[in-house]
Amino acid sequence: MPESFGSPWDDYHKWRKWAYEQRYGPGSWDGKKSEDKGMPVGLILYQLDLKKYWDKEKAIGIIERNNRFIGVACLVAKEVVDKESFVRRFGLSFEKDVQWRGVSGLLDHFSRSPLFKAVLITMSALPFKIEPDVPEELRGRLNWARRNYNFHKSIADGLRQHIQAHPSTHAPHHPKQMKEEQDHARKFLQLMKSVETQINEHLKNYFLIKENLFATALFFYVYTDVKEDARECVEEIVRRRYSAKMEISKTYFVRCDDVKDPIIIFNPEFFPLCDEAKKYYCLALANDCAGFTSDKDVAIALKHMFTSTLELPKEEEIEEQIHIPSEEVSIEKPRSAFLGYVVESVIKKKVKKMRVYFPLDVLTGHAIIYGRTRVGKSFASLILIKEALKNGIKVVVFDPHGTLANKLEPNPLLEVNFTRGRVDVSKELQEIYEEASNWSETNELRLLVVLDETRLLKAKNLVYCINELGKRGVGFVLITQYSTSISPEVRNVGTYFIMGAMSETEIERFKEVTLHPSSKLITRLPRAFSFIFSPYWYPEPFFVRHRKID
Repeated sequence: MPESFGSPWDDYHKWRKWAYEQRYGPGSWDGKKSEDKGMPVGLILYQLDLKKYWDKEKAIGIIERNNRFIGVACLVAKEVVDKESFVRRFGLSFEKDVQWRGVSGLLDHFSRSPLFKAVLITMSALPFKIEPDVPEELRGRLNWARRNYNFHKSIADGLRQHIQAHPSTHAPHHPKQMKEEQDHARKFLQLMKSVETQINEHLKNYFLIKENLFATALFFYVYTDVKEDARECVEEIVRRRYSAKMEISKTYFVRCDDVKDPIIIFNPEFFPLCDEAKKYYCLALANDCAGFTSDKDVAIALKHMFTSTLELPKEEEIEEQIHIPSEEVSIEKPRSAFLGYVVESVIKKKVKKMRVYFPLDVLTGHAIIYGRTRVGKSFASLILIKEALKNGIKVVVFDPHGTLANKLEPNPLLEVNFTRGRVDVSKELQEIYEEASNWSETNELRLLVVLDETRLLKAKNLVYCINELGKRGVGFVLITQYSTSISPEVRNVGTYFIMGAMSETEIERFKEVTLHPSSKLITRLPRAFSFIFSPYWYPEPFFVRHRKID
């Protein structure tokens, strides 16, 4: 058979020519096409008068000629079920991925069976797509390191440009901050290179395999003797197919499935690229059958070898250990905020149709929204703000970048302070404190204060306000990228919305706070997912995909 293939249409004609000359001799195909030579004397048109019947439910066929019947069925080899016995019987090896030497000896065994004939189909053009398998953990670590590198590098570059542009007026701490950011960027760059090396090592075997990969299919054709009665023929082909399946399993340790495509069952010489054959192909390595040549007694061997499915190396599946909360979180109660839906799997991004309603009064114990840039922190706070306004709760927002201010519509209960960058908000917080300190003590949320990008908002009295105003019905929501940007006294709040971590140190800190094994998944959180820990509301942390905002 031709070694090189072009388009499927060219392949078809090459295969027809090859098959024709195998039956009628070299050069017969060209002679067939030469109509001007005429037909030699003594040759008459010959055609077998065959009728073919097909039982779709039983997956068997009956061939009729001159009122006599032959039953036919087909099995396809799927996998070796007893590898040790297979190696012992045929002397084949299973070292590395797939190493099945001595394929010709195996097919010689097949050819001696009175129950079936083996037909081997192989091709170098795979009828399916093969993708490299990079473990999700390595891919996630690389993306995480790249994001951190770009983040710190952009800050360092910005500080360097600022210092160069204002050599005499820049802040005294800017050079030190620039060096710290450069050190962070250098650390994450080294981590990126380390992970990329691990990925390349992991893929080395894949590319070696891919270069020598073939598609293969091994079919076993089962026939009956010639019968005078069609019913008797049907009964016998069903019995013979079962016997053949048992012999293949017990003698050759190979599991077979029934072939349910009549074009394959009635035509053992079918074109290998036909759609009906694609579902039966598995993978094999070219090196596993060096020196093998087909034998007419083994029927049609279009190329090289036989093997079972080749499974490329895969990373062990991570046990997520996610907690699925009880139906209690799905009960819509007064003064509650519809946050989103319970997450069933972070890695597979599976979300249950189970709503999460967060009681707004819990915010009198205050909350922090953690997460790296572009993960949806501001949108998470928008949900809380809009739900608070809907429940008649006053909201005060401090916004350095305008992220929240641009998305909030005017409301008599809403006060937005667009600070336009770094600013001291101690005076504004003092005014809130003086007003709220006259209120009676309560467990209900009366005022929600939101500080976006908390690290940019300087407030000398923030700790004092948080410690004193919760019992007056004032709740603070702090939004930040770094846990270290908030003082330890402030971090001790009642609710955490963790949407990502910027460093290994932060991850360890969150593990210590939540004391839950699923906290290891924080680094894998996609955009708009958060890890909620609010023990005064619900005892165990769980994951939520935030809802979209109207």
